[in-house]
Amino acid sequence: MNRQKGSAIIILSFIIIASLAVIGTGVFLTNNRTSKNSVYIDKDQVDKGTTTKIDATSPVNQIKLENKQVTTSPVANADFITVFNLIKQANKEKNTTVYTQHATQKTKGMINSGFKPIWYSNMELLNIKEKNNDITATIKVTQENGRVEDMDILFIKESGVWKIAIAEQLERMAQSLQNTPPAVTSNSTGLPDFIVTDIKTYPNPPKVNNEKTQIEVFIKNIGTAPSPKGVSFSLVIGDNSESNPTIGDPIAVGQTVSWVETPYRFEFQRDDQLGNKIIKVVLNNRHSIKESSEANNTYSQTVNFVN
Repeated sequence: MNRQKGSAIIILSFIIIASLAVIGTGVFLTNNRTSKNSVYIDKDQVDKGTTTKIDATSPVNQIKLENKQVTTSPVANADFITVFNLIKQANKEKNTTVYTQHATQKTKGMINSGFKPIWYSNMELLNIKEKNNDITATIKVTQENGRVEDMDILFIKESGVWKIAIAEQLERMAQSLQNTPPAVTSNSTGLPDFIVTDIKTYPNPPKVNNEKTQIEVFIKNIGTAPSPKGVSFSLVIGDNSESNPTIGDPIAVGQTVSWVETPYRFEFQRDDQLGNKIIKVVLNNRHSIKESSEANNTYSQTVNFVN
């Protein structure tokens, strides 16, 4: 009888531990895949420039930003410690010089843009602007794969609380998730015409089984009218990876936009994925936008993937 009782207790203990593990995993996945959770930034971490664990359960601590309070971030699991340090240093120097700080974290830093993580090796504060009681800090991000881009960090005030967001990425994500695309209409003055002008990889050549490998597709409207909405396209890498992204914003006449794709690691973790692969792009593959010509919508480029 005692042996049965002991076995029941052991089994019950395993069930409780397993349940807690599932719950914990669920929270972890949610924090990594959503931009709705708040992430609290500890004031002591900012002052010391260190990066201990940042999650949605940390206490709220406030830091000063141009005499304003910044307390939370709506971007889950985002490391903005370096950004805060850059802004604080710029304020200290009265914005008269550009301050560059190399990341010292073990991972060298990560920003979750709302889609996929951006691993950076360096950040450089370019300027700080204030408009309509909001603050925008423009930074230059050098990613570990060598790609360089400017990024706007937007500070907004909601219900008396200052929050931080990556303006452009979150705005595009919100538009793609919430806005209903406008109906396709003809334009009496002309039609758009989309072509792919280039495909670049970071690093070059790209590496398999590496979450930092990125593929950037450059798309240009060579037509005589802007597109009524963002253009969708298919992106096929070799024979094992296909995605169907959509450019969030309309493309003006003569404008070139780009889309950055990060292939999932499991798609490129076998030896047979090494070597030359054809990257194929088919623009407007859903035929949702009327173009002056669709004969130039397909573009292919051979890329050598290395280990």
